[in-house]
Amino acid sequence: MDMDGYARLTARIEKAWREFDDPATPHRDFRLDEISDLLEPAPLTQEDTERIVGRMARIALSDDEDRGVVEAALHAISTAGTRYTLPLPLVKPLADAADRFDPRSSPTSCRPSAPRTTRRRYRSPSGSSTIPTPTSAGRRRTP
Repeated sequence: MDMDGYARLTARIEKAWREFDDPATPHRDFRLDEISDLLEPAPLTQEDTERIVGRMARIALSDDEDRGVVEAALHAISTAGTRYTLPLPLVKPLADAADRFDPRSSPTSCRPSAPRTTRRRYRSPSGSSTIPTPTSAGRRRTP
């Protein structure tokens, strides 16, 4: 990517940050989604990526943000983690606070309405049509 392209990319990211910082912006989480979308294909420098991920981590750990904003920040971090190498000191605070992000701890989390089955159907290349799931793994079949 040439310098003009990189400058346009970073300008889009900065614009999204400015809009996110404006409390009057509706759906602030959409601004984080926009940054996340730019992280995936964009060839950002490691330094720029770490700066973005550091800010996303602070947002995710903030007690002042709503759940949608926190989830958007976590999604952006996971997107960056698939494309870039993230140093442990940058993401360790998230690992230390992992229990905060457990969807089962939220009254608004989505829970399945029916119990899950113990086997899922699929067709593998070898012809097998079932795979064991965690609830059935390790059980031996009886002849």
